[in-house]
Amino acid sequence: MEEALKLQQAIQALDSQRAILGDDVVEAALGPLRERLLKLETPQPGPSQQATQQRRIVTILFADVSGYTAMSEHMDAEDVRDTMNALWQKLDGVILNLGGKIDKHMGDGVMALWGTEETREDDPERAIHAALLMQNALNDFKPEMPTASGLKMRIGLNTGPVLLGSIGSRGEMTAIGDTVNVAARLEQTCPAGSILISHDSYRHVRGVFEVEFQPPLDVKGKSEPLQTYLVTALKPRAFRLYTRGVEGVETRMIGRDDSFARLKFAFEDALVDGNLTVATVTGDAGIGKSRLLYEFNTWAEVQKVSWWVFKGRASQSMQNTPYALLRDIFSTRFEIQDSDSLTTAHLKLERGFEEFLLDVPDWREKAHVIGHLIGLNFSESPHLRGLLNDPRQLRQQALFYLTRFFQSICLQSPALMMLDDLQWADSGSLDALQYLFTNLPESTPLMALVITRPTLFERYPNLGRDIKNLTRIHLHPLSKNDSRLLVNEILRKVPDLPDAVRELVVGGAEGNPFYVEELIKMLIDQRVIYTGDDQWRVEPGRLASVNVPSTLSEVLQARLDSLTIPERLTIQRAAVVGRIFWDQAILNSSPDVPDYEILEALQTLRRKELIYERRPAVFSGTREYTFKHSLFQEVTYETLLKRQRTGLHMLVARWLDQASGERRGEYLAQIGEHYEKGGDFNRAAEIFSQAAERALSLSALAEARGFFEHAIRLLEHPDQPVRDIIEMQIGLADACLQLGEHLQARQHAETAASLASDMQIDILVAEALVQLGQVASYLGNYQDAYSYLTGALYLAREEGNQSTMARVLVGLGSVEWRLGEIESARLHCEESYQLASQTGDTTTLLSALNRLGVIMGALGRPADEEKYYQQALSLAISVGNRERAATALNNLGALAGEQNEWQKSFNYYLRAQAISQETGAKHGEALHLINLGLAAIQLGRHQDAFAYLRDGARLALEIGAQPVLVSVMLYLGILKLAQGDPEQAFELLGLAKTHPAWDSENEREMNIYLGEATLQAEAAQSAMQRGQALDWDATLNAILTTS
Repeated sequence: MEEALKLQQAIQALDSQRAILGDDVVEAALGPLRERLLKLETPQPGPSQQATQQRRIVTILFADVSGYTAMSEHMDAEDVRDTMNALWQKLDGVILNLGGKIDKHMGDGVMALWGTEETREDDPERAIHAALLMQNALNDFKPEMPTASGLKMRIGLNTGPVLLGSIGSRGEMTAIGDTVNVAARLEQTCPAGSILISHDSYRHVRGVFEVEFQPPLDVKGKSEPLQTYLVTALKPRAFRLYTRGVEGVETRMIGRDDSFARLKFAFEDALVDGNLTVATVTGDAGIGKSRLLYEFNTWAEVQKVSWWVFKGRASQSMQNTPYALLRDIFSTRFEIQDSDSLTTAHLKLERGFEEFLLDVPDWREKAHVIGHLIGLNFSESPHLRGLLNDPRQLRQQALFYLTRFFQSICLQSPALMMLDDLQWADSGSLDALQYLFTNLPESTPLMALVITRPTLFERYPNLGRDIKNLTRIHLHPLSKNDSRLLVNEILRKVPDLPDAVRELVVGGAEGNPFYVEELIKMLIDQRVIYTGDDQWRVEPGRLASVNVPSTLSEVLQARLDSLTIPERLTIQRAAVVGRIFWDQAILNSSPDVPDYEILEALQTLRRKELIYERRPAVFSGTREYTFKHSLFQEVTYETLLKRQRTGLHMLVARWLDQASGERRGEYLAQIGEHYEKGGDFNRAAEIFSQAAERALSLSALAEARGFFEHAIRLLEHPDQPVRDIIEMQIGLADACLQLGEHLQARQHAETAASLASDMQIDILVAEALVQLGQVASYLGNYQDAYSYLTGALYLAREEGNQSTMARVLVGLGSVEWRLGEIESARLHCEESYQLASQTGDTTTLLSALNRLGVIMGALGRPADEEKYYQQALSLAISVGNRERAATALNNLGALAGEQNEWQKSFNYYLRAQAISQETGAKHGEALHLINLGLAAIQLGRHQDAFAYLRDGARLALEIGAQPVLVSVMLYLGILKLAQGDPEQAFELLGLAKTHPAWDSENEREMNIYLGEATLQAEAAQSAMQRGQALDWDATLNAILTTS
């Protein structure tokens, strides 16, 4: 103790000389003294102390405040002491508030520990967070004490095994070992005002903090330099990256250097050079896709480029939930939990959009429309009033806003989108991603990294295909040599690894890295390999009796067999929930097992690396886990007897039904699946029907059709027809009709009509007849459509159902207009208008107004025609239905043109074009552009006219709108005539007439605008014949490339 006392006096003496010697000199001298003092105060324990000692994994923090020179020159020693006491009171409070334990104060430094009594998975995160807050506390302290402005603090942290115990004559609890020494060394090396951490701490917090790589640090007693990192900030949105390895041994990636290099190049192409880039990584199960993603993520973390990061992961259980992957991307980014109330979820989404789109005036509208599409139910939002009854337009608007969202944020900073397990992504999300990648400009600095099994491209072959910068990487099995390197890497703690062990694993794994890991873990479970902190060993006697399973499934089964009964029971019940599961779901399905047994088993399974914890959990108050691999979940599930599965699925269904609360709509498919597997087919059918209706409302038509078909199959053999089946058949007919499957739509509508008639449910007969009428109308069978809709109208009137009547009447009016029954069409549309006004059905009301305008034009009543179009325009704007607003403006433009008010016509078309461009309605935009071209011709603005027609043609060609391209040729002919070149005008007309899309409306326009051409009939005929011989593609290309 005498030496320790002398060291303390020497430290105090050196501290008092700071004003003379300076901080740098004093700190250099204090380092060795403090290390020696630390060793003296934590000597090796005697025999009597062994019982109180234990080895634990602990995070150590050393902090030291320097910079007394300026302060000491102006303050009395007692004032200096009081100032420092006040500071340490604040700093100690930070440590304690974040779960740390103050081990000791040494001079003007502190040693703090996390994990001394209870090891928490986030101990390193808490310690580093404390370090950041301590630096903030010091900075906040300086304004309070102006004389302390020169104070700075160095903080070093390390994580690893230590010996804890009551040591020394005073019996104080402390920690000793190499981990402590390294932490102290990091503090001494750290620049003033900074935080320096070891790799052993960093690997626990990847993705949580902003860090900077530092040059390797030589540390006395270490054979190799240490990799260290400066921590600069907490990430505004943290994505934790879990360390990969076996039994705590962190392994490096083997055999994927070329693939890794290609991902780095794609990253730089997108985030550095500013190009839209899509990279896909494909491979079979267990081949190393997730490991490559992990390594790429780790590498990207420390690149000196700032970017937004968006992550999403598809799951097998949510494959049929519309836009589930898209919702996961936004929920992960904005920390929206599935147990959040709808109000909370809305606020989080709005806050996220506001943060990214602060300078965009309509950010709230974008948030609401996208939010509704992904399932967050913004049906009460005023921004959706005109969209709720128009699912197709809602989807189109949401996808356009999605594109604008990423385009806007990439103007601020590049973006990285990481998407995992896309083989299980829902169709709606895949369509949305394809739309996004296709419509973002090539100069958008965004990289999308897609991880998937090859089956995705069997189901969705075109994903990313049209992207200029597309990188496709397919992972093959490891070579024998790389497999041996991987085995050596995992078993590097085994001295002189026997060749027999290495070849046993390599021969069985067949180049599959996951297989390699699981085989080694099986050998550990079977005690062929014994693990320890510093060294592992192989038991040769057991090795001879090992029977290597021939398949990966058998390896996983062997690991499952090695579990204790509580562990096996817990993981089996987890497998029933799905690859992702929650502790509360398992507790709820295990009333016969004490809670503590389940919770302890979960922790053991996590330590054995069979499951991982995912944070944050999507349901508050729960812990969320995932099986390390989907294969293990599948193997585990198959070990349950069918009767066991049935009961467990029912318990899970009820828990999920209740836990999802008012956000239940997002989990309907999963809930229905559990009810079905639980044997409650009626309840399952009801849930799937609800899921189908929800999908239909979001224009997720394929999912809607699938849910309806599945629900009907579950009720395939009822004792008598039930109302539910009829409603499902009507919904299925609607989905098929919108998918363009007209014959199937007619079949389901006929089935519904027959069942409803048998049960004498007239209103459902009427709804089925409406579907049959729509199918007939789509197929051009207007007389059949008239019969169906007339019957539907009769039944709807009998029932007094005004909503159905309004829809039937406008449909009937449209059919009558096509049949030439103009007066009857007018009467029916006017009645529809009145009823829709009473019921508040704005979608039907807009259809009625538009059709009435067309009818008035046919009746030669232009004033009434304009009145209806203006009413439609006002209503569409008031309810936010921009597509219908653009339609009304286009109609008003056409009407003004017919009245030779071409400037008025031009202005209407210009407004319509602006709306279509805003909403991403490309077909509408192309149509409005060529109409602008026609109006410009009549106004004598020939150069502008050509530009509009050329731009309209480019857009029409992009989306394959052939009728628009035909109109472009016709209008170019009109332009040539206006420019005094009738021969070329008729040549273009001849070319246009050869196209299959030429129709009667084109013929009418040709007669109007070219009828008074001055060219003689014979010359005109000759020019048209020359035009018919022209090459369509070559002529069109010449137009498109003319500036």
